[in-house]
Amino acid sequence: MIHSLDDIDGKISLENIKGKKILIDDFVNPDEHMIIEKELVEYRNFPWYMGNGNVAGVNEEGWDHRDIYFYHVFFDRYANVSEWIPMIHPVINKLNPLALVRLRSNLDLGRSEHFHYGYHHDFDNIISAVYYVNSNNGGTLFKDGDFVQSKANRIVIFDSNLEHTSQTPTDVRARVLLNINYIPAEDERVMERWQV
Repeated sequence: MIHSLDDIDGKISLENIKGKKILIDDFVNPDEHMIIEKELVEYRNFPWYMGNGNVAGVNEEGWDHRDIYFYHVFFDRYANVSEWIPMIHPVINKLNPLALVRLRSNLDLGRSEHFHYGYHHDFDNIISAVYYVNSNNGGTLFKDGDFVQSKANRIVIFDSNLEHTSQTPTDVRARVLLNINYIPAEDERVMERWQV
């Protein structure tokens, strides 16, 4: 079941999001979103890196030629690893995390048929979020059957233990999103587990 912020009294914490998915449309100011979309979808000099197969342990039995995507890591394990991170500050600031664990962008190529990479979860016991940069008929499919369609400036925030997979689009050349894993400001006690 997809929830709204009202269902959890407008407060995102590990306790009140356990087992839930929160959907928010028009997450950041439209002008800020437009900059993000222009840079990630239209800018030809943005650096994308190819990833293939074995998404979080999926497809270990063999490589599937459809299992190719592109990514760019902005932040990993408390370290800024990209000079491009200022571009996505509006999303980070709106989430207001105590700590980012990992933040990256994904680009899934459009195909003639939808493709699912395989169910997985990114990290244990923190919060995951998918911020959709462009609109298309791809999205995020959760193992319980809930589907969140990619819509520009939409975010789904969820318990990081929930298994999910990407659904590639068939109506655009590429689906672009931000995948964010973080510890919410409400939960500093969790930080002990993630000290490097």
